[in-house]
Amino acid sequence: LNAINCSTGEMLTGEQVTAERKEKVLAALTTAASALRLKLGESRSSLEVHDRPLDQMTTSSLEALQASTFGADALLKGDLPSAISFYRRAVNLDPGFAAAYSNLAIAYAFVGQMTLAAENIGKAYDLRARTSERDKFYIMTAYHQLVTGDIETELQIAEQWAKIYPRDAPASAYLSLGR
Repeated sequence: LNAINCSTGEMLTGEQVTAERKEKVLAALTTAASALRLKLGESRSSLEVHDRPLDQMTTSSLEALQASTFGADALLKGDLPSAISFYRRAVNLDPGFAAAYSNLAIAYAFVGQMTLAAENIGKAYDLRARTSERDKFYIMTAYHQLVTGDIETELQIAEQWAKIYPRDAPASAYLSLGR
């Protein structure tokens, strides 16, 4: 794992680990991420609170994680059909992968498939306990936008999200849409 300065492209620091076998890759990534976060200055007390194994916050399937990563890359490039295909593969590989369902929902919303968007964010909402705190905010906000239509609750969640993660652009985007 490498931490890169977004402005300059310069590598700030990195961490490298080796997994004994394929089934141990996610555990090795968790170890590397924790070490990298310490190198970047995150406090040990923050790590104690927020550091959970990757397979508990995302998926225990390396293949599902890879498919979701490819989906994110496609989404960033504006290739929505490919993003949808990759996210569908991720949730087929791991039906408990909440973050993949939420990203699939957003991709469906971008192409105007609102029924599928609502269906998938509903699945993510049901599985949100298996995500990071940041992802919970994302899922709950999108759920209230796409499923319940409760704008007041959506904005309350986005406000909490923005307070805890003030540099998180999606929180600000939800707030700006609701006002």
